[in-house]
Amino acid sequence: MASGAPLAVGFSDLRGFSTYTAQRGDEAALEVARTLQRLVEEQVARHGGRVLKTYGDGVMTCFDDAASAMDCSAGTQDALS
Repeated sequence: MASGAPLAVGFSDLRGFSTYTAQRGDEAALEVARTLQRLVEEQVARHGGRVLKTYGDGVMTCFDDAASAMDCSAGTQDALS
């Protein structure tokens, strides 16, 4: 990624994760969070981005351009389906 170039930043987060954790337990929730992280990392690598940070049930990413970020997002949604 070029320094000073425009960036697209993305955030992925699991909706309802706290409720899921309360209902299913920490181990099940951790497995879901790890699955999201793995899928996002695969898509980020495929679309030339970078994972900036992971946090619980979320992942922060960046890309050189918005089109790559959108392609990554769409790919992650497809993978989750």
